[in-house]
Amino acid sequence: MVPNLNVGDIVVINRNTPFDSLNVGDMIVFTTPGKTKEGAHKTIMHRISGIETYENHATITTKGEGFMVSR
Repeated sequence: MVPNLNVGDIVVINRNTPFDSLNVGDMIVFTTPGKTKEGAHKTIMHRISGIETYENHATITTKGEGFMVSR
């Protein structure tokens, strides 16, 4: 995610961003629906690479860029 984020940067997450305000190129943070064998969800940060709308349903496509998120 360089040049926007570098190793050691801190990310502040706004949990109240409406879906309709997302744009291609935005970075989003989300948790996996499944859990690890330790019982936790993984936190993932990806960049939005596409947004498609079909009959009132929107789908976003994301692309990981080798960035690991820790909590």
